[in-house]
Amino acid sequence: MRLLLCLFVLLSLGQEANAGTAPPTTRNKGGRSSYSPSQGLLFDWFGDRSWSIRLRGQFFIRPEYQSNRGDFKQSLEDSDFYIPTRLRLSVELRMYRSLGFKMTIQDARYWGNGLRQGGKIRFTPANQHQLHREVFLGTTLFEGYAFIDRPSGWPIRLEVGRIKLNYGYSFFLGDPGYIPQGQSFDGIRASYLSKHIRLDAMWFKIRESIVRKDTQTCTEGCFFEGDDLAGLYGSFHLTKTMNIDAYAYFLQKAPVNAEPAKPHRLGIVGFRYQVKNRNLFLGVDVLGQLGEYRSKLTYGFASLTVLRYTFSSSLKPFLGVQFMVASGDDDPSDSKHTGFIPLYSSRRKFYGLLNLFAASNIIQPVLVGGFFPHPLLRVELDFRHSWLWAKKGALLGGGNHAKFLQDTSGKGERAVGFEWDVKIIWKPYPILKVEVAAGAFLPTPGGYLYTTQSSTQGTEPAFLGYFRAWLSF
Repeated sequence: MRLLLCLFVLLSLGQEANAGTAPPTTRNKGGRSSYSPSQGLLFDWFGDRSWSIRLRGQFFIRPEYQSNRGDFKQSLEDSDFYIPTRLRLSVELRMYRSLGFKMTIQDARYWGNGLRQGGKIRFTPANQHQLHREVFLGTTLFEGYAFIDRPSGWPIRLEVGRIKLNYGYSFFLGDPGYIPQGQSFDGIRASYLSKHIRLDAMWFKIRESIVRKDTQTCTEGCFFEGDDLAGLYGSFHLTKTMNIDAYAYFLQKAPVNAEPAKPHRLGIVGFRYQVKNRNLFLGVDVLGQLGEYRSKLTYGFASLTVLRYTFSSSLKPFLGVQFMVASGDDDPSDSKHTGFIPLYSSRRKFYGLLNLFAASNIIQPVLVGGFFPHPLLRVELDFRHSWLWAKKGALLGGGNHAKFLQDTSGKGERAVGFEWDVKIIWKPYPILKVEVAAGAFLPTPGGYLYTTQSSTQGTEPAFLGYFRAWLSF
């Protein structure tokens, strides 16, 4: 009902903004249709984009096999084979030139292993580290929002509904596309748009309100207000090759399980610098975090630097480095939490193919190299090594940001392990992309995983491999 009310208000505003500009009553000879792989199928009724409808589709399938990824121990069977699939069908209707609505229906499924809780839900409110909207498998509404876009030529845009978010290099706000569900949020976004500047103000409900009855603080059940994210994002195009982004967000997260009935509150401030030309790519992200988490004063930081250079030769070889660092909680027993709490990044893009460790309590340099044996074929190899930032801090898993291992004595080593990844990406047609990839993780001999072993965790290599076909139409 709230969404329908918002849509009604938007429709009313759009009609008022365009008062006196009635649509033609007869078909213009300029009416046409067009198609491109990136833009989809466009039906333009009058040839001037005042009334149009755009249809798009996307499908991917990714058979994947992994072994030892969860515990690094062959004596405990955790090998897994499954096939994620995703189909998205999108329609965008534009009326009176500046008024419109976009809807995307998604069908996302896991096939083969039956380990997804009946295929209903991927992220659960019961895990305090999983800062995500509850993302359902099956057929769902992935996007559904109304918009007003540049009414009467004003450089503004307003959106209300369920919206996909992906900002900057997606280190903070991204879309974890390797899982079939993706990520979208319910809320409102207002934007100022010009040739060199984009400013966004937004508020989103990350997770709906929930009732919990298994807490120590409530005997008859508690009603928690859900998770909310509000913020500002600015992108400034200084030159054709240089961008600077700056942003500030506030996250309020409802308590879960046996935590005190008090929400977590986090403020995040970030800065991003990017240079991109024909041969060089440089991106630097720096984030600071301050607030209250699990009833503790919380502050931390994270940073990501990516530098890549492509040489001008027939095979276009490229060489690059990536450096990720995020603070960890150096003393879990005191009254403050100094570890960075990762939120919504596109995780395998930064954590490696195996997606083992999150951007928290980690120091991770990466060396990347590759070449193009064919203009439509790319081969890429990367090598990464991980260390702990704080010996006593928790090592968080990359997939769900849950605690993987923690040595509160601080006696363990900082070195965690090495990972090798190789990818072959082929794009034979504009609508089709095919990717084959494999990776292996080897714990550092005598390192952290060796000195902090538990009964359910070992020190043997982990492996992952997949094939993915991505079709856009």
